[in-house]
Amino acid sequence: MRAFSIFLFTVGVYLMTMNSWNARYFSLQTAVIAGLSEQETFALRDQVFPGFNLVEGDETFRFGSAVYPMKQPGQAVLGSLVYRPLRALNINFVNHYDYAVHIITLFTSTVMVGTVSALLYLMAKKFTGSEKIATLSAITFSFASIVWPYAGVMHHDIYAMFFEFLAVYIFFRYLDEKQPPTLVFLSGVLAGLTLFFSMLPVTFPIVMLGIILIRKNMREVKNYLFGLVGGLIPSLVFNYLEFGHILNFPNLAGKVSDTIPVFDLNNFGSHLWFYLVSPESSLWAYSPVYLLAIWGILYAGKKQPALKLLMIAVPLAQILHISLQETYGGFQYGPRYLLTILPILALGWPFFLREKQTKFWRLVYFVSLFFSVGTAGLGAVQTVMYEGTPYGPGKFLGNVWRGELPEFRMVGVGILVLIGAYFVSKISLRPRHR
Repeated sequence: MRAFSIFLFTVGVYLMTMNSWNARYFSLQTAVIAGLSEQETFALRDQVFPGFNLVEGDETFRFGSAVYPMKQPGQAVLGSLVYRPLRALNINFVNHYDYAVHIITLFTSTVMVGTVSALLYLMAKKFTGSEKIATLSAITFSFASIVWPYAGVMHHDIYAMFFEFLAVYIFFRYLDEKQPPTLVFLSGVLAGLTLFFSMLPVTFPIVMLGIILIRKNMREVKNYLFGLVGGLIPSLVFNYLEFGHILNFPNLAGKVSDTIPVFDLNNFGSHLWFYLVSPESSLWAYSPVYLLAIWGILYAGKKQPALKLLMIAVPLAQILHISLQETYGGFQYGPRYLLTILPILALGWPFFLREKQTKFWRLVYFVSLFFSVGTAGLGAVQTVMYEGTPYGPGKFLGNVWRGELPEFRMVGVGILVLIGAYFVSKISLRPRHR
């Protein structure tokens, strides 16, 4: 019940900061959903709703006679599953644009991040045996990083993050509870499915395979590989039907540099600076509390070496991958290309909080937490559409101070969800009578 109350609390707060600017700035995502729902095509069509003008550019490419978004198809599929019932109720992008976008966002990005928070709580409680530490770890993940503002957007990287962490959680359950190897198969399916939504975590399935190989259990290897192939099938079928070859992913069909390594030392160094050093764009500039999470990973117990290795190897492989690309993620609030690894890094907090019990380290934790929540909250009440310089939170703080704010149409729904979270938490705290 506590995990469910954390889920509801996270979703409730996210709903209260969901805003009209994000809904309108991400019209390309909306157009993809409209095209699939109304015209049964993944290709883009001009004027699928008022105000959308199709322009070939950095986010789109022409293949044959059609124009496609430079994105994986999973986002359109998930969005369409929510949008079709809404259209049947006459809630659509023409007469209720903001509400339609917000409802799709709720049942995709927002619910996904809320679920990750609840799963992180369950893992943290298993690690430490402490509900307090587990709750604090989950809430810190939800509100102390760019996950918060991006949870208010229909965003493909949030979808990939969800499936990636779900694969990790199921693998953890297999390791922890000695459950049937079919869980390894399911973990492989989810690892493959991440690439149906985003190519950002392309190294994740490979790292998972490497860790399973190290365990030298051929049954696990076979189960994972069969699952991985099953999870990749939707992407391969899409590639073949739309672009004529199973390996012709949209970024390859569009001949863009995303996910393609560039072996240039200056390029590599500038990317590492952007993600890990820069006072304007690095993870620490937005969420210094993650430094403590990384420290905490070092305290991870010896009972599950495979999980500890995963907590270290997945983020390192991701940072290496994105630092070899030419792109930085375009217009973004904070280091967006790190989104998919944030919940894995967050697994370090319960270990840090368990080991560092002194008043000094508690103060360090809460000061860094306060700053991190502040920067995330500013992004949530403004927009994630930001060029990257100057320092985003400083710019957004000035906007808020001047009263430059979007419309928050889901506040009422968010309050109702928060009330539900309160009552569920009360039930979870009741003493159990035997």
